[in-house]
Amino acid sequence: MATKPSPQSGKGKRRKWSHFEVAKLVKAMKDMVNSGTYKSDNGFKPGYISFLEEALKVSCPNSGILGRPHIESHVKSMKKDWSDVHAMINSTLPDGSGGFSFDSSRNMIVASDEVWDDYVRQFPKAQQWREKLFHHYEDCCIIFGRDKATEEEAHALPVADIVEEVGVVVAASSSDSIKAADVIYSAGSKSRSRSATPEVANTRKKKKQTTDKANVGNSIVKAAQIISEEISKAQTGIINAISAEKEQRQLVMVAVEEITSLPALDKGIYAAKVMSAPELMDVFLSLQPSIRLPWLRKMFPGLV
Repeated sequence: MATKPSPQSGKGKRRKWSHFEVAKLVKAMKDMVNSGTYKSDNGFKPGYISFLEEALKVSCPNSGILGRPHIESHVKSMKKDWSDVHAMINSTLPDGSGGFSFDSSRNMIVASDEVWDDYVRQFPKAQQWREKLFHHYEDCCIIFGRDKATEEEAHALPVADIVEEVGVVVAASSSDSIKAADVIYSAGSKSRSRSATPEVANTRKKKKQTTDKANVGNSIVKAAQIISEEISKAQTGIINAISAEKEQRQLVMVAVEEITSLPALDKGIYAAKVMSAPELMDVFLSLQPSIRLPWLRKMFPGLV
């Protein structure tokens, strides 16, 4: 979908981004982070701006968006906004409870008037977030938060938990890594000795028991690791599917928001109706912006 270049008000002025362009930038950043190519523990690796510029040339052709200064400046601004909002949401009251939360349906920070007043007294600049929307906060948590590998580890079931379920006692390290020496199989194994002397028979029996335990332990550990990997893959697939649906809903909200002739209440009603079914979202987002409002009125006559 072609987008018109946003007007520039002069040299040194910030570029005015449309909601559509911001949504495409956020999507490109999420793709970049998930690929792991340009994400590091301390931010982004060199070359990420060129990656995003190329991505926006495809998703926003003729927009005139450049890596520098446009994307670089907007990413810095997004990160600052996210850092401020994230700090508020993770702040605690004197009693240890959290005062702020994020309302995904309204794209806003919410809290009681008392919490707001107390916080603004300490941080006056936070007043803007009392009414200001943050359309991509949850996406920014993925983009600017911890790296993808750490996120997947947080959702993965520790191998130690699985091993314990199948009868193995594990001396787990802080990273839940498992070595053969850490495993002690709880069940004994039976063996018979053909030796004529009790001493030799006992020695052979002990060796066989040790070998059996080690083999069984190693097999269970390997099986547990395979199970853990499959669970992790399944969890990652579910997370990605949920993320994709959230992203699609976000794009619907942005697209409806750009229909300037609609009152705010009608926008909410139409957006809720479109988001009620995945196929409706697919069709709506595939339409040119100029025909989205006529489509809404034909599709949902008398709704508003």
